[in-house]
Amino acid sequence: MSARNERMRDRAVELYRAVDASYWPSMVILGAIVGVVGGLGAVVFHYLILGFKYVFFGATSTATFLDAVRALPWYYRLIAPAIGGLIVGPLVTYLVREARGHGVPEVMEAVALRGGAIRFRVAPLKAVISAICIGSGGSAGREGPIVQIGATFGSGMATYLKLTPDKVETLLGAGAAAGIAGTFNAPLAGVIFSLEVLVRKVHLHSFSPIVVAAVVGTAVANTLFDRTDAIFDIPVHQLVSYWELLLYVGLGVVGAGIAMLYFNSLYFVEHLFEKMPMPEASRAALGGLLLGVLALVIPQIHSTGYPVMEGALHSRFPLYLVAALMGGKILATVLTLGSGGSGGIFAPSLFIGAMMGSAYGLVMHWLLPGITADASSYAMVGMGTVFAGATHAPLTSIIILFEMTRDPKVLLPMMLACIVSAAITARLQKGNIYTLKLLNRGLDVDAVLDERLMEELNNRMKEREESEDESRGDLP
Repeated sequence: MSARNERMRDRAVELYRAVDASYWPSMVILGAIVGVVGGLGAVVFHYLILGFKYVFFGATSTATFLDAVRALPWYYRLIAPAIGGLIVGPLVTYLVREARGHGVPEVMEAVALRGGAIRFRVAPLKAVISAICIGSGGSAGREGPIVQIGATFGSGMATYLKLTPDKVETLLGAGAAAGIAGTFNAPLAGVIFSLEVLVRKVHLHSFSPIVVAAVVGTAVANTLFDRTDAIFDIPVHQLVSYWELLLYVGLGVVGAGIAMLYFNSLYFVEHLFEKMPMPEASRAALGGLLLGVLALVIPQIHSTGYPVMEGALHSRFPLYLVAALMGGKILATVLTLGSGGSGGIFAPSLFIGAMMGSAYGLVMHWLLPGITADASSYAMVGMGTVFAGATHAPLTSIIILFEMTRDPKVLLPMMLACIVSAAITARLQKGNIYTLKLLNRGLDVDAVLDERLMEELNNRMKEREESEDESRGDLP
């Protein structure tokens, strides 16, 4: 670091310490700053993806992306994802290995082992690499990259200010919350995700900055997107009979099975590509080529697929098509991320869940038309069940789907199905889609964080006992 940069950092540290008093909420102010950057990051990342969709396919919006793809010659549609992989592979291999995959395991590893410290260059490079991967047709979402981008900025700012590891982790969580909140117009879900998946502890001094960051990130992104409505335009959910809740329990069971198939397939394919006798930097190109072959038959599997999801939510697809789309999306996602591509698992989880729920709903409504709603209600709940089962994070799933749909009537079946799905997958398999990668490396994040929480609790109890002993000693 140059002398000038060192002086600038020292001044920033002095300014922080000047306001770091009990009567001045310094961490809340830093949380707001992180929220502004997280919201801006969500907007920039969105337009980066859109820009690369235009470069690769000539699409000018998400809504017209599929039409633009279908209008191109078959040979171009075949090689476009491979070209994207050819660019992404060397960048991930030689510049920033943390950008490979969906990014959340790397953030969890930083929290568990490095006190939340993340290299600052991860943020801009992750944004560009993931945008290329998704924009060239890769089957991935925005959640993982935006979590890593926001968390990197929060961690980088805290490290720059020489804050304690506890505050570094808090601002890391604040950045992740702001990114999710700004991306999906879901501030509460951003907070819950950070606390349930990343930080894993709730104190007022850590909770408040994360909440402020999520609120500010949402406000910034909504202002720049000129957005006020929910992400999904959906029909009103119907619960025809309370007996139907038993069918949603069944949906949770099916969702758990699909979730386990999804994330175990991902790591199986990743292991398969690692064994291939070919340069690591070229594996993403092979994955893109295989994806291109699959997309010639099922073009809907490209990219995030939100317009296709809305089709399922409005019951526009027959049973054979939703079944094909579900299987095709699983295969497309594991090829994209397992071969070394970069992007999130959230959007594919929603896509897979929507198609699974729609198929389940079509069958149930055919069998029991008198006590069941149409397939759209099951597709809506299905989105949450697959994500809950894949991540073992039911609360995040329930909240984010509620905020993305803004339909309070969906809460009852959503809560039931998500809890069933998460409970089954957690019972059958210790690792989830975020931690399995780390478990394969010999790192049990849950055990490390639980040990740290117990150590913190014991220290607090010891301090309390010492304080009580001193108080007794002062008595006459």
